[in-house]
Amino acid sequence: MMGLIQDALNKFGDDTVRLIQGNLSSTNTNASGQTSNSLKSEVTGERLTVTGKPFIYVVETGRKAGKMPPVSVIREWLESGKVSFTGKIESVAWAIAKTIAKSGSSLFRKGGRDDIITPAVSESRIDELTKVIADIEFEKTIVAVETGI
Repeated sequence: MMGLIQDALNKFGDDTVRLIQGNLSSTNTNASGQTSNSLKSEVTGERLTVTGKPFIYVVETGRKAGKMPPVSVIREWLESGKVSFTGKIESVAWAIAKTIAKSGSSLFRKGGRDDIITPAVSESRIDELTKVIADIEFEKTIVAVETGI
Protein backbone atom coordinates (compact mmCIF):
# COMPACT_ATOMS: atom_id res chain seq x y z
CA MET A 1 0.00 0.00 0.00
CA MET A 2 3.02 2.29 0.48
CA GLY A 3 3.32 2.34 -3.31
CA LEU A 4 -0.26 3.62 -3.58
CA ILE A 5 0.51 6.59 -1.33
CA GLN A 6 3.64 7.35 -3.34
CA ASP A 7 1.58 7.09 -6.55
CA ALA A 8 -0.97 9.56 -5.13
CA LEU A 9 1.82 11.95 -4.09
CA ASN A 10 3.51 11.66 -7.50
CA LYS A 11 0.23 12.42 -9.28
CA PHE A 12 -0.51 15.39 -7.02
CA GLY A 13 3.04 16.73 -7.47
CA ASP A 14 2.99 16.34 -11.24
CA ASP A 15 -0.47 17.95 -11.43
CA THR A 16 0.75 20.82 -9.23
CA VAL A 17 3.71 21.46 -11.53
CA ARG A 18 1.43 21.38 -14.59
CA LEU A 19 -1.07 23.76 -12.95
CA ILE A 20 1.61 26.30 -12.03
CA GLN A 21 3.15 26.05 -15.50
CA GLY A 22 -0.26 26.58 -17.09
CA ASN A 23 -0.94 29.54 -14.80
CA LEU A 24 2.43 31.10 -15.64
CA SER A 25 1.58 30.78 -19.32
CA SER A 26 -2.04 31.98 -19.13
CA THR A 27 -1.08 35.04 -17.07
CA ASN A 28 1.78 35.99 -19.42
CA THR A 29 4.33 35.72 -16.61
CA ASN A 30 6.45 33.17 -18.45
CA ALA A 31 8.68 35.46 -20.51
CA SER A 32 11.77 33.27 -20.86
CA GLY A 33 10.21 29.99 -19.74
CA GLN A 34 13.03 29.50 -17.22
CA THR A 35 10.79 29.68 -14.16
CA SER A 36 8.27 27.28 -15.66
CA ASN A 37 11.00 24.86 -16.72
CA SER A 38 12.57 24.97 -13.25
CA LEU A 39 9.49 23.43 -11.59
CA LYS A 40 10.01 19.86 -10.39
CA SER A 41 8.10 17.41 -8.25
CA GLU A 42 9.84 14.74 -6.16
CA VAL A 43 8.51 12.09 -3.80
CA THR A 44 10.81 10.63 -1.16
CA GLY A 45 9.09 8.05 1.03
CA GLU A 46 5.83 9.72 2.02
CA ARG A 47 7.11 13.26 1.46
CA LEU A 48 6.30 15.36 -1.62
CA THR A 49 8.44 18.35 -2.57
CA VAL A 50 7.64 20.73 -5.41
CA THR A 51 10.52 23.07 -6.18
CA GLY A 52 11.33 25.85 -8.60
CA LYS A 53 13.74 28.72 -9.00
CA PRO A 54 14.56 30.36 -5.66
CA PHE A 55 12.44 33.42 -6.46
CA ILE A 56 9.36 31.51 -7.69
CA TYR A 57 6.98 33.27 -5.27
CA VAL A 58 8.00 36.66 -6.66
CA VAL A 59 5.72 35.94 -9.65
CA GLU A 60 2.82 36.30 -7.18
CA THR A 61 4.14 38.74 -4.60
CA GLY A 62 6.37 40.97 -6.66
CA ARG A 63 9.77 42.07 -5.40
CA LYS A 64 10.00 44.37 -2.40
CA ALA A 65 12.35 47.34 -2.32
CA GLY A 66 15.87 46.72 -1.13
CA LYS A 67 18.83 45.39 -3.02
CA MET A 68 19.01 45.97 -6.75
CA PRO A 69 17.95 42.89 -8.72
CA PRO A 70 20.40 41.51 -11.29
CA VAL A 71 20.40 43.76 -14.35
CA SER A 72 21.22 40.71 -16.49
CA VAL A 73 17.91 39.05 -15.58
CA ILE A 74 15.95 42.18 -16.43
CA ARG A 75 17.87 42.46 -19.70
CA GLU A 76 16.86 38.86 -20.55
CA TRP A 77 13.25 39.75 -19.78
CA LEU A 78 13.46 42.78 -22.08
CA GLU A 79 15.09 40.67 -24.79
CA SER A 80 12.15 38.25 -24.67
CA GLY A 81 10.18 40.81 -26.65
CA LYS A 82 7.18 40.68 -24.32
CA VAL A 83 7.77 44.29 -23.25
CA SER A 84 8.21 47.28 -25.52
CA PHE A 85 10.67 50.00 -24.59
CA THR A 86 12.71 52.78 -26.13
CA GLY A 87 16.39 53.35 -25.54
CA LYS A 88 19.41 51.13 -25.12
CA ILE A 89 18.52 47.82 -23.56
CA GLU A 90 21.32 48.01 -20.99
CA SER A 91 20.22 51.49 -19.85
CA VAL A 92 16.57 50.48 -19.64
CA ALA A 93 17.41 47.30 -17.70
CA TRP A 94 19.57 49.30 -15.27
CA ALA A 95 16.81 51.92 -14.78
CA ILE A 96 14.21 49.22 -14.07
CA ALA A 97 16.55 47.48 -11.60
CA LYS A 98 17.21 50.79 -9.85
CA THR A 99 13.46 51.52 -9.59
CA ILE A 100 12.78 48.06 -8.16
CA ALA A 101 15.57 48.54 -5.61
CA LYS A 102 14.11 51.89 -4.56
CA SER A 103 10.34 51.22 -4.68
CA GLY A 104 9.79 47.52 -5.26
CA SER A 105 8.37 46.04 -8.44
CA SER A 106 5.11 47.29 -9.89
CA LEU A 107 3.44 44.02 -8.86
CA PHE A 108 4.67 44.44 -5.27
CA ARG A 109 3.40 48.04 -5.14
CA LYS A 110 -0.02 46.82 -6.37
CA GLY A 111 -0.24 44.21 -3.60
CA GLY A 112 0.65 41.09 -5.59
CA ARG A 113 -1.66 38.52 -7.11
CA ASP A 114 -2.95 35.05 -6.29
CA ASP A 115 -3.54 33.34 -9.62
CA ILE A 116 -0.31 31.46 -10.30
CA ILE A 117 0.90 29.34 -7.36
CA THR A 118 -1.99 29.81 -4.94
CA PRO A 119 -4.60 27.81 -6.92
CA ALA A 120 -2.16 24.91 -7.32
CA VAL A 121 -1.71 24.57 -3.55
CA SER A 122 -5.24 25.50 -2.54
CA GLU A 123 -6.96 24.09 0.52
CA SER A 124 -9.40 22.15 -1.68
CA ARG A 125 -6.56 20.43 -3.57
CA ILE A 126 -4.81 19.56 -0.29
CA ASP A 127 -8.12 18.25 1.09
CA GLU A 128 -8.53 16.09 -2.03
CA LEU A 129 -5.06 14.60 -1.57
CA THR A 130 -5.72 14.02 2.14
CA LYS A 131 -8.92 12.12 1.28
CA VAL A 132 -7.10 9.92 -1.26
CA ILE A 133 -4.41 9.07 1.30
CA ALA A 134 -7.02 8.47 4.04
CA ASP A 135 -8.88 6.08 1.70
CA ILE A 136 -5.65 4.18 1.04
CA GLU A 137 -4.94 3.92 4.77
CA PHE A 138 -8.53 2.83 5.43
CA GLU A 139 -8.22 0.06 2.82
CA LYS A 140 -4.94 -1.01 4.39
CA THR A 141 -6.65 -1.23 7.79
CA ILE A 142 -9.56 -3.26 6.37
CA VAL A 143 -7.14 -5.73 4.73
CA ALA A 144 -5.18 -6.04 7.99
CA VAL A 145 -8.36 -6.74 9.99
CA GLU A 146 -9.70 -9.22 7.43
CA THR A 147 -6.43 -11.12 7.23
CA GLY A 148 -5.77 -10.96 10.97
CA ILE A 149 -2.44 -9.20 10.61
